[in-house]
Formats: sequence, C-alpha cells, structure tokens
Amino acid sequence: MAEITFTLDLEHHWYSLDPDRFVGASEAILAMTQRLGVRGTVFVLGEVAGSHPDLVRAFASAGHEIALHGFSHTPLPELTEQQVRTDITRGKEIVEETINQRVVGYRAPYFSLTTLSRATVATLAELGFTYSSSVLPVANPQFGWPQSPAAPYVWPEGITELPVPVLQVRNVGIPFLGGTYLRVLPKALIRAGIRRGRRDQVLWTYCHPYDVDAAEPFFSIPRLGYVQSRLLWLRRGAMLQRLEELVRKNVAPPLDERVAAGIAGLVASPA
Repeated sequence: MAEITFTLDLEHHWYSLDPDRFVGASEAILAMTQRLGVRGTVFVLGEVAGSHPDLVRAFASAGHEIALHGFSHTPLPELTEQQVRTDITRGKEIVEETINQRVVGYRAPYFSLTTLSRATVATLAELGFTYSSSVLPVANPQFGWPQSPAAPYVWPEGITELPVPVLQVRNVGIPFLGGTYLRVLPKALIRAGIRRGRRDQVLWTYCHPYDVDAAEPFFSIPRLGYVQSRLLWLRRGAMLQRLEELVRKNVAPPLDERVAAGIAGLVASPA
C-alpha cells in the first residue's frame, strides 16, 4: 500500500468576514491528527505565525513538521524577484522565531512555482531550504507547470522538489489528494489514484482550514467568481473523514523526514 503524508496549508480564509474563523477549523484538524497519532507537515503563513503563534506552536508540539507557505500568500508570478525574496525571508524569520526551530520546507501559495517564477528556487537555496512542494505538474486554470516531471526531482540549485501528486486520466492530470479535488471526487477515483498512480511519486494530502469548515456562510470570492467559490464550499462536511481514512491507512512521516531519508529515483529538473 502506498504511503501518504498528511500536509496542511495553515492560512486564513481570504475575504472571510471573520478573519479568526480558521482557528477553530485548524484545531479540529489538529485534534484529528492527534487522535490518530499522525505526524505530517504544516505549511505556515508568516502572517499566521505573527498573529496566532500559539496555534503554530500547538502543531509543532504535536510532532508536525513546520514549514513555510510564504509570508503573505501572494502568488509568486505577481511579485518581483526582490519581493519574492523579501516575502520568503520575512516569513521564514517569523516562523522560525515562533517555533524556535529551523524551517527547511517551502510551499508556494497556490502552487505558483512556474516558469514565470523559476528564480525562486535560487532564493530558496540561498536561504537554507532543502526541499520545495510548490509545483503542480499539469495544466491548471490558475498555476501549473505541465513540463515538470510528476516524480520528485532535484533542481540544479540542490533543492528537492516534491510535485503535487496527480492521477493521469487520458490527457487530464488530476491532483486527486487535496483541496477541492479531495472533497468532491468519488472515493473510487481517489482509491484508484493511490492504487494505480505513478509509483515514482511521493504521495501527500493537502488541505486548508476552510476545507473542513462546513458551517461557514457562503460568500463569492472576488478573484474566483461565483461558480469556483461554490466549489470551495462543496462537501466540506465530509473532508475530515476523508483525510482520516487516507492518513490512518497509509500513514507516512513528515516531508522533511522523507527527503532526509532519501527518495529513490530522483530525476533531473525541467530547467
């Protein structure tokens, strides 16, 4: 059975009328992992570490790896190279100060490491990161890098990249283990993805606090529009159970431990 690492993007629900609403949902996710004895990787926004340090420390105390999700959750292509450096540097400093531990993992907001933001990899190497989990290796309406290998690879700068796990269905790549996909896809398809997916991928789930917040009143998010916003609310009530079923049966250690232990079959980067 394939091993799956639990990961969480610890962030606010953007545009929410209650900026602290994510805390209760985050605590529910934390409680689930503690009940199961699961340790994973939590990608923390610098803004969240600054505003809710005790929440970040609670995840760290439970044995989760604390990694960085940037400071402001701005997509990389919307920033200049200097702004990217400032965002990552600031976020890393705040998170490390919060948990008093070194941060070695990074996940770009919206998986926005693409050809347009390729220079970010050099910044990560210079700042002491050892791995990234930032590339969606398929075409996507927001951000994607279809030319990227689906298997883990090493950038020339020495950073290991752990791409989003995808299931190839004909000519369509589906990131079946996270976010809206994990909430709405049939369970049979998710099981098939785990069973028949590429064996050279490193599998990990991903979610956000809002993914489990079924009681949050609906509102249309300006940058997404009505239809995509509706998808962000669909089947939230089932998300915790889906996560629990996946990580309980297929538990794997945090991403930093998997990278440190060595990943078989690493290939060269696309650029």
